[in-house]
Amino acid sequence: KWRKRKITQKIPAYIKLYDELLLNPIRRIMIANNIKRLATQNDVIIDFDSHFYSFLKNIKKPKIAFYHFSFAAIAQKNPKQIKKIGRELAHYDRIVTISKAMHKECEMLCPELENKLAVIYNGQDRDRLKSFANEKVFDNRINTPFLVVVERLTESQKDVSTILHAFKILLEKYKRTEKLYIIGKGNSEKYLKQYQKMFYMDGVSLEFEEAAKIRDRIKELEALK
Repeated sequence: KWRKRKITQKIPAYIKLYDELLLNPIRRIMIANNIKRLATQNDVIIDFDSHFYSFLKNIKKPKIAFYHFSFAAIAQKNPKQIKKIGRELAHYDRIVTISKAMHKECEMLCPELENKLAVIYNGQDRDRLKSFANEKVFDNRINTPFLVVVERLTESQKDVSTILHAFKILLEKYKRTEKLYIIGKGNSEKYLKQYQKMFYMDGVSLEFEEAAKIRDRIKELEALK
């Protein structure tokens, strides 16, 4: 439990030391053994986290990394980190990005990986989405213009505060009247609520709901129509 809590709160130094010296080596051995076992049972290894390079580099099976982070955003925050990522991704045979923009960013920032890159967009069941959109909506909010954001509320990866800041500009500078609905769960909920209050953003509705409830909220807002 404390390993999850360390994302949002400070963990005592003695616990960090205990984890680093005792638990982490044991954890790495277990992960390495599990990955070796999976490698013997499968023809290709796909790393959807793109962080298991140290366990995969000596495995003689085709290895694919699905990279779903922004190279440009990382480079802006920490230029040295990009060089490290380039060295890590070099251990994979193919590197899949989930958009052409990410593909171009990688080409520019890690040109040595150019021949390994491919683009595969996140899958969508369009027929299912259309069926949701065609269901009757009973929420009066759909009768007024709105924008909706549905995502994990984790600032280190999603940067929802930038969306709030941009929307504030739309309200104040361009006098837009749309409402903004942000739907999701994550460890940045408290921060985003404080951010909203700090900038007096009455046009924003922050709705923090479990993932299972988000689909119903999307249908109510008719966001897919």
